[in-house]
Amino acid sequence: MKLIFLEHFRDSLEVLVHPSQFFRRVSKKEMYDASFRFALKNIAVFSVVIGLFLLVLGPDKKTLFVSVILAVGLTVAGVAELFVFSISFHVFLKVFGAKKSFDETFSVVAYCTAVLLYAWIAPLLVLLPFHALYIASFGFVEVHKVSRLQGVVSMVAPVVIGAVFLYLLLVSSGFARVFDVLRVFYSVRVF
Repeated sequence: MKLIFLEHFRDSLEVLVHPSQFFRRVSKKEMYDASFRFALKNIAVFSVVIGLFLLVLGPDKKTLFVSVILAVGLTVAGVAELFVFSISFHVFLKVFGAKKSFDETFSVVAYCTAVLLYAWIAPLLVLLPFHALYIASFGFVEVHKVSRLQGVVSMVAPVVIGAVFLYLLLVSSGFARVFDVLRVFYSVRVF
């Protein structure tokens, strides 16, 4: 158990500090399974730490229940995010001529979860997306053999498109109807 923890910590440190070296070293054959386990550990640790912070803020039975639900929910949401981001990045990588499969894209995104090891430190939250972008750009260069610019654009483009879509949704009248329905729902005092 201790050896597994030390190996995970060593890999995390290498991903955070020397991503290019890490992606050259990692076995391409075992990359998908190993990266999913790596990401699951990082997401779970992050979720448990957030749950523990909540528990420290209000140590009673309700808070314990909410902390457990929060930790499980964050873990499930984190895994779902892995797939959503991987799919969107992979589409743009294919546009730029990447020849590798979705598994390799998923693996690079999964290894980017190493940034979650410092995500619970509030002042460092600003660095998180940029550090993940930095790590993934090296991963896409090594794994997909695309240029660093193509790798960065493949990650930024879906985020920009999503933000524009969300903005258009917010300013449209259709989204206002959703707020009206929610307002009626909460006025009934279901909870």
